[in-house]
Amino acid sequence: MKDKDPFLEEFGNRVRLRRLELRLSQRVLAERTKLHVNFIGSIERGQGCCSVYNLVSLARALETYAAALLPGEEERIVRETRLYGCY
Repeated sequence: MKDKDPFLEEFGNRVRLRRLELRLSQRVLAERTKLHVNFIGSIERGQGCCSVYNLVSLARALETYAAALLPGEEERIVRETRLYGCY
């Protein structure tokens, strides 16, 4: 078994946490993004990566910014929010 990529694991965790915050099932998220439910599961397990298009689809369906799902982006988001008042 391959070692999991820490970036993909954290990305998957962020997707799962946000989905649970919104009380969505994987099936509902899949319907909102037009992605297969198995693909959603693989992303959440840190086993799948996605295109920029799918990242944006996930962010929209999760009512957040794409950058908020990406590991390492917290400092930039906070800094830009303070500077510009928005993302």
